[in-house]
Amino acid sequence: MIRNVQKLKSLLNIFPLHDEISYCFAYGSAVFDQHVPNETNINSSSSSLLSSKSRMVDLVLAVDDPIRWHRANMSKNWSHYSGLRYLGPKNISNIQRKFGAKVYYNTLIPIETDLCIKYGIISTEDFLNDLLDWDTLYLSGRLHKPILTLHENIKPNDEQDFSVRNLNNAIELNRQSALHAALLLLPEKFTEKQLYMTIANLSYSGDFRMWFGEDRSKVEKIVWPQINRFRFVYQPIIQSDRFKHLIRWSENQSDEDIDWKFEQNYSNNSIQWHLNLLPKTVQLYIGQKWLAENTLRKYTRNRWKARKIVHQFDMEDLMHSVASDLEYRRYLQRAIQWIVFKSSATQTIKGFFTAGPTKSFVYSWEKILKMFKSLRSS
Repeated sequence: MIRNVQKLKSLLNIFPLHDEISYCFAYGSAVFDQHVPNETNINSSSSSLLSSKSRMVDLVLAVDDPIRWHRANMSKNWSHYSGLRYLGPKNISNIQRKFGAKVYYNTLIPIETDLCIKYGIISTEDFLNDLLDWDTLYLSGRLHKPILTLHENIKPNDEQDFSVRNLNNAIELNRQSALHAALLLLPEKFTEKQLYMTIANLSYSGDFRMWFGEDRSKVEKIVWPQINRFRFVYQPIIQSDRFKHLIRWSENQSDEDIDWKFEQNYSNNSIQWHLNLLPKTVQLYIGQKWLAENTLRKYTRNRWKARKIVHQFDMEDLMHSVASDLEYRRYLQRAIQWIVFKSSATQTIKGFFTAGPTKSFVYSWEKILKMFKSLRSS
């Protein structure tokens, strides 16, 4: 285990300017086992790092100055980039920040005979905004699931409220937001598996790649083998002062029991409380849709006009109205689906250019093969 973690951390040596990298993490099936065992041995399954098979390791690097970092990386790793490299680091940074999910991916980079990597670059500012506000739910959704942190270099920023904008705090708040959203979507009583499946599914809800091009059992493959990792992430949050009076579970069950029974406080006040603590982008979309279908129905059918009008309302009062609506789940689901759909669709289009046509075809073909394999097995 330690040897493999060190091997993953050694991948950082590929990149320049470590002082510019505020955070780097690894994820995906090459990092964590995503084999779904039979129910008879589900409790004995473990999440092993780096299987012996040839796989692609997924990395994300948050950098403070994307232009400076791309310039250094292009000097050191010119071959990692597609033909867009001829546009120069400034234009590469503009493509990164202005299109898609604000991430620039270089993919299918060979490291060893049995190992290649795909790495995404995002500015630290955009990373923080997505974690706190769910602007795209692209990387914030990825951090709802277990990840392996390879590097962190947290530095204060005088222009920001450091107590809030600190990356570690932002990651924690992002996971709390995921729990708020999951509890709104779940019934009054649910199992531990249902909770983690709902959390893991947030960033796939609305992703058009789940319709064609992704493994149909992807969410289950993420949750089942990593059940202990999900517990490590979410048990402290559930037991914190913020949630402990809202969720109860049977204390008679062992840590190996994946069928823990949870029961949540389902009062109108609790629903409103969860809604008030959702990220800003989700709240704005919920408010926009609720106003368009209710008080603004006779005034406008224009989604963008409704989005503008929603800013004129007190958000807490608006969420109080939504909490009283029996269809509050529908508004939340639509908000998350729309955020994910926009970012996944535009990021996929962007990926065709950042990876280049050849790598895009190879990467997409492997995804399609996985999808058909999952369809046959199901």
